[in-house]
Amino acid sequence: MNMNRLFPMLLVAVMLAGCLAGCPGKQEGGPPEEKNTAASPSSPASPPRLQTTAEVAAGFSRLALRCIQKEYPNKLDHVMNDSAEVREPRDLHPAFYGCFDWHSSVHGHWMLVR
Repeated sequence: MNMNRLFPMLLVAVMLAGCLAGCPGKQEGGPPEEKNTAASPSSPASPPRLQTTAEVAAGFSRLALRCIQKEYPNKLDHVMNDSAEVREPRDLHPAFYGCFDWHSSVHGHWMLVR
């Protein structure tokens, strides 16, 4: 296996290991305490908190998995110095070529890891 394909897989493995060990922002002792969201006359009303259910999480997972290997359509942001550098998205970004662009693909991978 060449390094162009090995490095992204190692990167995802390290991200997953870090998440399993305790992702940044993880709070000890359970979920954070609910704040009093009752609006007082001097403060604006807080927006309602969104709850992530298993159904919502599964829907987002299906979305990310559906595009993880979908190479086209693809919006490249790639500086080329000559015609030899014109390559397929899969060759330019072996782990993150799916979705519409590299950035969306990275977010999809990270969401699945989290």
